[in-house]
Amino acid sequence: MKKAFLVSLLLALGCVWSSQAVVIHWSTDGYDGLSGATSAVLVYVSDGSNPVYTDGVLTTGTAVSDTVSGLALTPSGVGEQSTTTATPSQGAYYVLLFNDNNQYAYSTALAWNDTSWGAYTVDELAPATGVFAPGTFSDWTAVPEPSTALLLVIGAAAAALRRKQRA
Repeated sequence: MKKAFLVSLLLALGCVWSSQAVVIHWSTDGYDGLSGATSAVLVYVSDGSNPVYTDGVLTTGTAVSDTVSGLALTPSGVGEQSTTTATPSQGAYYVLLFNDNNQYAYSTALAWNDTSWGAYTVDELAPATGVFAPGTFSDWTAVPEPSTALLLVIGAAAAALRRKQRA
């Protein structure tokens, strides 16, 4: 009897604590010709702009899921994932794909309150019934790698300084 009471109490407290969360089920149906995707992540952008990934860091948007890779990615898309995050009041969700060539692509947006997919629910105990499965992605965008440029500049400066000292 005590165990049943304790379990029901914990369940009730869990519902109260999780009531400020949103559950999103997401996947992709292929990549529209974007072959070579090696990882994916669900991103939330609050201001309505597109996600931007610069210098190895997500500069516009916030990752709301763990990075998915390995067996979850196939040529036909990303397998179904489930993400729980804080309830937003504006903005949109995107799926970001990454490849081995320091490039990324982002999907069409899922509005913060778009229940038409069935992928969005605010009830943790009644998970989403559908899946946000974007079918279109932007073209691959190169991620600039500042460390390579920095090494080239330092090397050129060192060579110029050494030449100046010898003269």
